[in-house]
Amino acid sequence: MTRRIGCLSLLVFVLFGVRAFAAAEDWQSLRMLDQEALAEIGAQDSAALDARRVRAQLMLADRALNQSSEDAQAWLELAAAQVQPDTESAMIAALIRCQLDHRLNRAEAEQSCALLAQPAPRQSSDFVLAYFFATQGYYHYRLGAHDLSRDAANATIEVAGRIGDHALLAAAHNLIGLYFSTRLRPRMALPHLETAWEHSKALGSPEFKVVVQTNLASVYTYLGRSSEALALLAEVQKAPVIHLYATRRIVLASMIAQAQIQQGQTEAVAAEQALLAAITRDEAEVLPDARTFAYTSLGLTQLALDRPEDALRSFDRVLQEAGQDFTDGLNHPRIQLVVVPYARALRMAGETDRSIALLRSVIASVPKDDPDQLLVDAHQALGAALVVAGDSRGADRARAQSGVIQQRLWDASFRYRIATLSGKLEADRREQELLRVQERETQFQQSLARDAKLRWQSWIIAAMLVALLLVLQSQRLQKRLAETERRANERLEQQVHERTRALEDEMAERLRAEVERRELLDQLAEADKMRVFGQLSAGVAHDFNNLMTVVTLAAEAMRTPAATPPTAQASEMLDSILAAADSGKRITADLLAYARKQPLEPVTLGLDDFLRETMPLLRNTAGETIDIALELDPCAVRVDKGQLATALLNLVLNAKEAMPQGGRLLIRVKASSQQAVIQVCDSGVGMALPLQRRATEPFFTTKTLGEGTGLGLSMVYGFARQSGGDLAIESSEGRGTTVSITLPLVPFPAAANESLAHPRPAPGNRVRALVVEDREELRCMLERTLAQAGHQVSSACSGADAIEVVNREGMPDLLITDIVMPGPLNGYALASRLQERDPALAVVLMSGYSDAPHGDFAFLQKPFSMTELEGSIADALRHEEPLPTG
Repeated sequence: MTRRIGCLSLLVFVLFGVRAFAAAEDWQSLRMLDQEALAEIGAQDSAALDARRVRAQLMLADRALNQSSEDAQAWLELAAAQVQPDTESAMIAALIRCQLDHRLNRAEAEQSCALLAQPAPRQSSDFVLAYFFATQGYYHYRLGAHDLSRDAANATIEVAGRIGDHALLAAAHNLIGLYFSTRLRPRMALPHLETAWEHSKALGSPEFKVVVQTNLASVYTYLGRSSEALALLAEVQKAPVIHLYATRRIVLASMIAQAQIQQGQTEAVAAEQALLAAITRDEAEVLPDARTFAYTSLGLTQLALDRPEDALRSFDRVLQEAGQDFTDGLNHPRIQLVVVPYARALRMAGETDRSIALLRSVIASVPKDDPDQLLVDAHQALGAALVVAGDSRGADRARAQSGVIQQRLWDASFRYRIATLSGKLEADRREQELLRVQERETQFQQSLARDAKLRWQSWIIAAMLVALLLVLQSQRLQKRLAETERRANERLEQQVHERTRALEDEMAERLRAEVERRELLDQLAEADKMRVFGQLSAGVAHDFNNLMTVVTLAAEAMRTPAATPPTAQASEMLDSILAAADSGKRITADLLAYARKQPLEPVTLGLDDFLRETMPLLRNTAGETIDIALELDPCAVRVDKGQLATALLNLVLNAKEAMPQGGRLLIRVKASSQQAVIQVCDSGVGMALPLQRRATEPFFTTKTLGEGTGLGLSMVYGFARQSGGDLAIESSEGRGTTVSITLPLVPFPAAANESLAHPRPAPGNRVRALVVEDREELRCMLERTLAQAGHQVSSACSGADAIEVVNREGMPDLLITDIVMPGPLNGYALASRLQERDPALAVVLMSGYSDAPHGDFAFLQKPFSMTELEGSIADALRHEEPLPTG
């Protein structure tokens, strides 16, 4: 029964599953969000939300136009990189770029705003169309084309009203309000600015609210409604954004001062002080237009305080900032605001004739067919000036004319208000008609939903009948399936039995193969050990030959007649023989300790001294292409000396294989309070994390068969653990590997104060010779020997050092150099390079390897005697042609 219900439910779900409808986010809903919500949508990273994210980024750019040009530019560039051509988002991005370029006075503003000269994109949505008209109105207003700006704002109101976009409606009404304010018709500007304020209250951005409040307060002040203006300005003053920009701060202070003038003498004094403080603080940072407004307000304040001389100076500063005077006309908005107060200040200062002349020029310049508030105020001020001049009849005519013009302005304002209200009533009527149509549409949709519900119910009943038939059919099929399944299980059991037997045979074969593989690995381990031993033996032989050369030369020097008396020089040579013999003994001991198989024999030794003694062995093991450096902290440990040398050799060999092209190897000893850490750091290819985890497993190797056994790191790990310490590996691919051996610290052993005296070379004058040898004992012995023979000798420890000596002291007559040396220049390459500079240079090559290459150069096999040395020098000096340098 449960299976039947499940099948029936599944069928009903497949046939009649509920659809999920996602509400589409449009432009208006995004504009109603606050800054944080918009930023969260704009930062989303989802392919399904690409269009919504781009729209949110464009709305953030639009909102930042009134806040920060840098933020607006950043959001615009982020959105522009994602918009598709010929889309609504592309049009909005182009309009925002036009506004941004124009605000920043960029040279490309003319090109980016060229689309505003084209017809409106009628095929776009209402929002894009309204935004186009709003941008067009802003653009014309910035250019001073106020009539075109007003027409574009009216078009914006018409389209934005259909979609209820508060931001665009607020911007359009604010623009029309500015149009009438600029034309000095405050009563016509007032309803538009009040409407803009109502729309801006629904916005999430505080920036535009501040702009609308400031413009509305300005009209209130002009109409004498100072209390309402101060109430609005008090709210503006509380807004955090007003304090971010000096221009807005000084404009706010100027408007507060103009409103406070109307509150009485005491308020006017406070207004002047506050305005002077604002000008002192912000004057250098604000735009010229803001400075003219500030000095206009300051002059009006001083005029209200009966200080006409101060007022005239402030008004003259306004004319200076505007770059105009009254003879240039009255088209500048700030000049229009200053002219009547300027005339009044002249009259109060006793310059009545100048005041009358100025006012009559103003009245003559204003078109009589298009009067404004300036004409009204000019006639009133002219009447007052004529009274002072004694022309009462002219004063009466001026006042009468002022009343006539004032009445005409009131009538025009009344007619405009009536027309505006009629348009609003018509819009309300259309909106109500639209609501009735929407209500009828809703009823129709509900009727369709009821019909659809009935159809769905009939379909469900039919589906249930079909499902019942399917269930009955499935029962018959299940019986047949059960029989088929039984026979299939029997066949499967037989196949499993046969497969199990085959797997058992395969496992036995694999076990035999595993045993053979382990035997082969043991053989490979032994072969690898012999390979390492061979490399070690070669290095020891080279060092031992160097030491034996020192012994031979020193012994021969002691047999010369000059050395018969026990002089200080003979004593120094004897010390050199003893030191070389002792070093040879230690190298031989290291070699034997590596080769034998025996339990650990720990001794107390100083790690820093031990590493310095073992350094020649490690350097020869690494080869000449690898530069080895030491960083040693003095400390002592108790370990098997031979096993420690073996561990270091294994690590150096691993580092050498990790740096096939050469590199840098750092051996560091760091001592803490309880333990010493030996770190071997290479600059090789590194290891991935899975390889690091298995690196110390016996027989684990990444090399191909026959190239390694995988026992090196496991032997080092076993030695560290057996010595009471541990081993750690730090590595990353391409950045090298650091292997750290941790050992317990012990007190330092008793120090043996032994010193080796170095004999001083004797001067000579036969030839100028340059000796290049990295072993200090042999280099010093060769210097002494050649000096005793009468040669002038210089020395160097490497090929690079030899080049520096030649550059500093000049080309020698004879070069005696070891073939195997640290650094990029071996002896053969050094000789070739120097003979390129001087083909006559005589060259003697030395080497402790019997098969060292020497080409056509004179060659000395270490160890050698003084006689052999002198013979090689003579052979080299007898060469008449320069030796080949290949």
